[in-house]
Amino acid sequence: FFLSGIDDALSIDGLDVGTAESSHDEIVKVAVIERELVILGTERLEFFQNTGEADFPFTRVHATELGCLAAGSVAKASTSSRKTLLWVARDHTVRQLSGYAADVVSTNEIEKLIKELHEAGNISQLKGFSWSDSGQFFYCLSCDAWSRVLDLKNGHWHDRKSYNLDRWRV
Repeated sequence: FFLSGIDDALSIDGLDVGTAESSHDEIVKVAVIERELVILGTERLEFFQNTGEADFPFTRVHATELGCLAAGSVAKASTSSRKTLLWVARDHTVRQLSGYAADVVSTNEIEKLIKELHEAGNISQLKGFSWSDSGQFFYCLSCDAWSRVLDLKNGHWHDRKSYNLDRWRV
């Protein structure tokens, strides 16, 4: 990744470059949680902290050997106690960041649906997003065939459907 000049996105110095170096995997998605940059690769996640250094403000602080299977599944969620990141990992599980740990939040049914979608070559259909409503926090994982929603407060999954569809049209 590159850094631009302050208030000048067109000014990029060729030496202001950072790389995810713990693995040579492909970068799938980049996200920001608080003061940390999270680079999600196919094989690993790398965390860079914004140290504010003048020469290069990001320092790698951690790497986790668990990649991202579907870029569209990545969503940032804010709960009453913290900000977190959710995504579909390469092992067909749905993961939620807890510090640097990637906790499994999916059920066997969700993992089976994801695996079937992946084996059919349709993993790029997966879209993830989050929202809050009246003090409840949710993460939705949806594709052309189904939509499942995780209640982040109680950890339970449920279906969402729109009229005459097997998925939620959002």
